[in-house]
Amino acid sequence: MKSFFGKKDKANHNEILIPKQNIVRNKKWEEGGFFKRFLHKNHAILTVLGWYLFFSILGGILLYIPIFQKDDIEHVSFINSLFISSSAFSDTGLSTVSVSDTYNFFGQLIILILILIGGVGWFTIKVILVEYIFEKKITIKDQNEIMNEIGGETNRHALEVAKVAFISTVSFTIIFGLIFAGLFYSVDPKYPANWTEDSNTPASINLGLQGDFLKSFWTGIFHAGSSINNAGFDIFTGDYSLAVYYQNYFIQFLTIFLFVFGGVGFAVIYDCYNYLKNKAKGQKFRFSIFTKIAALSYFSVAFIGLFLVFIAEGFDVLISDQNSFYRSDFYGDPSAKSFALIFNTFSTRNAGFSTINIYDLSEATKVIFILMMFIGSGPGSTAGGIRTTTLFVLIVALIAKIKRKKEVTCFNRRIANENVRDAFRIFIFSALIVFVSSFLIYIPENVIDNEDVTYIDSLFVSASAYGTTGLATNNLQLIDIFASIVLIIVMFIGQFGIYNILNLFKSNRSDYIFSKKHHYYRVYNSKYLETKIRLG
Repeated sequence: MKSFFGKKDKANHNEILIPKQNIVRNKKWEEGGFFKRFLHKNHAILTVLGWYLFFSILGGILLYIPIFQKDDIEHVSFINSLFISSSAFSDTGLSTVSVSDTYNFFGQLIILILILIGGVGWFTIKVILVEYIFEKKITIKDQNEIMNEIGGETNRHALEVAKVAFISTVSFTIIFGLIFAGLFYSVDPKYPANWTEDSNTPASINLGLQGDFLKSFWTGIFHAGSSINNAGFDIFTGDYSLAVYYQNYFIQFLTIFLFVFGGVGFAVIYDCYNYLKNKAKGQKFRFSIFTKIAALSYFSVAFIGLFLVFIAEGFDVLISDQNSFYRSDFYGDPSAKSFALIFNTFSTRNAGFSTINIYDLSEATKVIFILMMFIGSGPGSTAGGIRTTTLFVLIVALIAKIKRKKEVTCFNRRIANENVRDAFRIFIFSALIVFVSSFLIYIPENVIDNEDVTYIDSLFVSASAYGTTGLATNNLQLIDIFASIVLIIVMFIGQFGIYNILNLFKSNRSDYIFSKKHHYYRVYNSKYLETKIRLG
């Protein structure tokens, strides 16, 4: 018996040969030159790219203006202003200056606005304004732009995800901002009593928040917005991040909740919202394949990473004397040190807050942190990196290869061949970007005057920039202009997504494998339905 395609079907055969003439081509792609086809094909991605560049540069210009800086400081250079703007818009948190000591209220407000736009997405905000404020209809063009920015199974699904992302982000920023404001207003900073001036964190810090309602309110809102968007910026006095609340576990727990909420992916949050809504109505709800993969991979990376960190620090206790983290006289008792490891490990999920000096951890732990920052968080979230779904596809593809399977499957679905190829491309190009940028940073730093900087330190900050995390082992105020420019580029790529960049140069060919017979394409006929997973 002949199939629809004119070839005999064989029992349990997993391939069908499709004549080339049966593949429908879009005639528009055959017309015009390369540049015209390139613009037409990538219009939505290029639009997102253009707005990203616009906000980063605009923020740099505004932060460079003296009226947004404090009067009692030396004027900040434009490259530092551009660095802070790029770091804020990409929700990274790396900083070459102290935000609290450098910028006044209006300068800090600009940084918070950049954080929110970069986290939720400009096109998400644009759609909310168009639909709810100006009461106009959403065009197909707007839906395509949101699809490229925040992801989704369809344009309509992406639009619904964008609405949930905006509402939840703004609501949580206000609600948790008020909670943080109350805490900052009423509690003292808590830190181990045996910290001394010899440690990297001073024993006495006066934040000026307790009893000052307005300052506590603004600091609370800023911290909540920075946390849920995985930005890592803070406006506490000094350069100590959340170390000033080292022993206030409630503040740290709330911070973890917010950056996990923002990092797991808005599509996952949307599915959870629909689950609760359907459960309240007594109706059944089935989570999407993407939600299952994104949530599983996100929390697996977090807990496996935490397990490896405890092992690394445990071995460091055995092989080191007083230099190990647990044997140090700083950071309090073992329970306080253990919670510090938990917080800072979870913070590598792109949050960027720290309660300790990362420099004090073992080299093995730093390498684990580098890998976790490189992986990043879920796609369609406020975070960067190769994304956890990319890692998941890589792992199941390698397992399928080891088992000599011709299909990559999970949750009774077949992952598209295109997804598998894209996952390997993302991993290879991302690793190349991080390693090249780390060498470019390492060379000038050591040539000038930073002899204490090791290659691990440079690799750490490169992975932090690419993963838009914001952690660093050394003070970035010492880096030169060249290293700053390199990190700005890496942060931008991490925020925009290497997947989007690779798509700019991707051919318009469908997911077919070209056979050895030049007049046929080969496509799999599987018992599983095919699914495509959003990657980095």
